[in-house]
Amino acid sequence: MREIKFRGYATFTKTRKAWICGLPAYSGNEIYGIQTTERTTIQVDVETIGQYTGLKDKNGIEIYEGDIIKHDGNMSQVFYNSAHCAFMLDGIGVKTRGYLRLGQLSSLGIEVIGNIYESPELIRGD
Repeated sequence: MREIKFRGYATFTKTRKAWICGLPAYSGNEIYGIQTTERTTIQVDVETIGQYTGLKDKNGIEIYEGDIIKHDGNMSQVFYNSAHCAFMLDGIGVKTRGYLRLGQLSSLGIEVIGNIYESPELIRGD
């Protein structure tokens, strides 16, 4: 059974920022933060919250929604597709848009090279 957890980007100050991992914290029906394993809730930018896929890259880095990965010389963004109930990859910089289930690739060849929040230039191809 895979581990269920999420991460969100917390901005403590202009210079101190960090990814916080844990479970979503709610106020009513709205997510506002991440509850850590120490039972501390930290407010995060809710737009950055992404779920852990249950997979790690070739360097042992956990793969989350919003990550940008490199595989077989290609770059892709990880996202969750609710119609297929699966984490999938969206190719970056390709003329024909295609999707691939993340689990179809061997995690041995996958490398996390950034994410859409901290490295948006990877998506734009800067």
